[in-house]
Amino acid sequence: MSTQEGGSGFNGKMNTELLEIQPQEIKFIYVFEQHGELIEVKVICDHKSGKSKGYGFVHFVSEESATKALAEMHGQLLDGRNIQINYANKK
Repeated sequence: MSTQEGGSGFNGKMNTELLEIQPQEIKFIYVFEQHGELIEVKVICDHKSGKSKGYGFVHFVSEESATKALAEMHGQLLDGRNIQINYANKK
């Protein structure tokens, strides 16, 4: 996949949805770095409670690595829950 749907090109960022209450960034790093070099991993947390909202972002150095992660990780189990992976929308 060389471009995002309706987008102008690859921005390296992917949106991941993990239906677990408190995913840890370190676990995201470990799991996703197996598919390629990472720039950033961010778990989105509630501002008041500090608890994970159940999703985050994984930013890869290359489109090839992101595509590999999407193909191999989408729908897989992580901590007993299926994860959903999509390319993040450019903002």
